[in-house]
Amino acid sequence: MWQWRQSPSNEWQNYSDIETAIIEDVYNRYGNRVELEDNVVVDLKQGLHINNANKKKNEKAAEIRRLSPDCDDAEAFRNRRQRNDRFCSAPKMEQNTNANSPLGAANWNGSQFVFEWQMKCPNLESLPYGDIMRQALEGIRQEGREIGLEKQAQWIVDHFMPVTKESFENICQACIRLYTMEGFVYRVLNTTLRDNNLSKIDTLGPLCYLLFQFNFAPELQNLCYTGRVYRSAELT
Repeated sequence: MWQWRQSPSNEWQNYSDIETAIIEDVYNRYGNRVELEDNVVVDLKQGLHINNANKKKNEKAAEIRRLSPDCDDAEAFRNRRQRNDRFCSAPKMEQNTNANSPLGAANWNGSQFVFEWQMKCPNLESLPYGDIMRQALEGIRQEGREIGLEKQAQWIVDHFMPVTKESFENICQACIRLYTMEGFVYRVLNTTLRDNNLSKIDTLGPLCYLLFQFNFAPELQNLCYTGRVYRSAELT
């Protein structure tokens, strides 16, 4: 886990899971420099987080640190999975639209998005899951490019592409890992599904389809979690 802070009086800020993976890859290869999005450079040799966009403001470079299970700040490492932005966002209240979904959408638990993508794939039954995974990765590449996170999107493609040659179970588990990583993928996907933005069927439909496969494929039910889940909310 990697963090940065502007000064000793500021709290440590976490890099996203994808940014951390990019930094860790370079660190493990004994590299000295990592270029991230938004003109951010991580200097591993000097231990600095440099935002080149803020040079005109004469802001000093921030310090960085790497946390591990045996680090001095064990509490910070234990709390590394607290992701308030993901799980505590304001809920969007909507009416149940299942009754208005197209015929057949109920077969996908009311997900019109997945149903519409399925309807665009006449050869879906004979399409290998590895090919669907490749489509999903290409869609993520396009989505990342559109929001200026091409480096993160490319890391995802490079990291997960080998999975396309593995089993159906491994492909589905890789999609779960990808969706649960702190990064842009879940944000784009959640927004798309909440808004039922059918314009993104080609880019995000394959990933949604594979995620649904994990949830409902009988042979994968032993991997699914069954239990009570709590959602927090800020009351005013």
